[in-house]
Amino acid sequence: MPLLRMDPVKQSISLFVCELLHRILGGLPSEANLYDFIAASLSFLDSTEKSAANFHLCFLLRLLDFLGFSPDILSSPISDGPIFFDLKESCYSLSHPAGPSIPPRRRSALVLFARINYVNMHLFQYSRNERREILEYLLAYYRLHLPPFGELRTLSILSELFN
Repeated sequence: MPLLRMDPVKQSISLFVCELLHRILGGLPSEANLYDFIAASLSFLDSTEKSAANFHLCFLLRLLDFLGFSPDILSSPISDGPIFFDLKESCYSLSHPAGPSIPPRRRSALVLFARINYVNMHLFQYSRNERREILEYLLAYYRLHLPPFGELRTLSILSELFN
């Protein structure tokens, strides 16, 4: 039985995804693989009986593969010093990047987050602040690589639900 229409959390997540896709896909040509990914993602959201609190984070990360600018999160360099993740260059940096970056204290969490998928997303037990921080990093990444991306109106709805 479809649960989306009866679950306010899932409904809010789907509104967020719709707005996001409207911003991103407005001028892009149709692509079957992307359509299949979106359809399968929303079908999973509709049918899962486990927590969907991380769905939007997983969706944002996995969508990058289809958009062609997925970050190389897993190839972290070995260093005794601090390692930043440069959001603009989509790679790790041994020095503090001039633009937006993910700080060294989040590197291990970033590598772990790279493994999130729909099947295991309920196992990622993030606090509200961690979920908000991940979302902010992901949206900053989208803004850098898809200008003019702008602000999402449904973000405030998600913030209220998950706070």
